[in-house]
This record gives sequence, structure tokens and C-alpha cells, in this order.
Amino acid sequence: MELAKGADAYRISNPPLLLAAALTVSLDIVKSCGGMHRLRENPLALPNNQYQLVTPSNPSERGAQLTLSFTFANVEKVYENLLQLGAICDYRKPSFLRISPIPLYNSFEDVYLFVKCLRQTFNNTTN
Repeated sequence: MELAKGADAYRISNPPLLLAAALTVSLDIVKSCGGMHRLRENPLALPNNQYQLVTPSNPSERGAQLTLSFTFANVEKVYENLLQLGAICDYRKPSFLRISPIPLYNSFEDVYLFVKCLRQTFNNTTN
């Protein structure tokens, strides 16, 4: 990086160097994983008779975050049970659960374990 001379060196007309370095590393990680299209191939598999998908079902029309609506159960209890089991998600009133399986740091095993916790929660809250 070459700074301008004098006070002009402190004007910010380019991205801050440290932030640009972090972005470069992030892009390198995405590239090493096979690119964004490869990362988006890690879907969340849930039994589709127990929820309604609120976010677009087409993966190319949404990010990694999924919003599910549950009308058959007390979603607040489902959320609390998931937290007790160690699953991280987000509850929004009146009946929404937001789940974000991020391919850069969530494995297929993580997704499997979340689904297992969710099924266990359904069994505990609907029986």
C-alpha cells in the first residue's frame, strides 16, 4: 500500500487495509471449498410434513438461513428444548424458527445432529 503524501494519506478512498485483508482470506477459504455453488449444496433436510418452509424453497433464491413455520406445536417450547439440547437457532413470534446452516463452518454431521435434536424436540412437545 502506498500512502499519499501529507494529510492526504489519512483520507479514506479505498477499503481499509485490514478489512480488505480479512476479505481476501475469506474469499480464499470460499475458493478452497470449491466456490459458492459448492457451499450451497449443503441443504437442511427435515421431514417436510412437520413444518412449512417460509423462505424460498429454491436454494438459488435464498441464502443459508431458513425460516420454518410450525403450526402444530408451541414453537417457543420447541426453541427452548433445542437450546437445552445444544442446538443454536432463532425464535421469532408468532411461530417461526430460523435456522442457519453455514457451509463454511457447519458440517453435514452438524446438520444431521440438529435434525436429530429437532425430531427429539417434536417427540417431546407433541406427545
